[in-house]
Amino acid sequence: MLYHLHDLKHALTTPLRLQAEAIKMAIDNPFNPLHYTSLGRSIAANAEMIERMTRRFGKPAFGLDTTTINGKTVKITEKSSRQSLLARSSILNGIAIAMTRNCY
Repeated sequence: MLYHLHDLKHALTTPLRLQAEAIKMAIDNPFNPLHYTSLGRSIAANAEMIERMTRRFGKPAFGLDTTTINGKTVKITEKSSRQSLLARSSILNGIAIAMTRNCY
């Protein structure tokens, strides 16, 4: 449910992001007289912040092969436990196994 709201937010803010990109490109043009004023720099900076806040970023790589639990190094493998069109949930096998062994 939360991912659907997150996706809806990105869909609704896409026109705002595109408008902010256009404003920044227009103000940052060296042939535009506003480019050299403090007002123009402020407008360009605000447009860039709006564009960055509404930009969609990709998921970074997991990149964790081992971890230390109670002084022992445990190998971690990432396995998809559930996958749909919108999201993917993962299980970290090494951590789950090590945590259950140490709890009992």
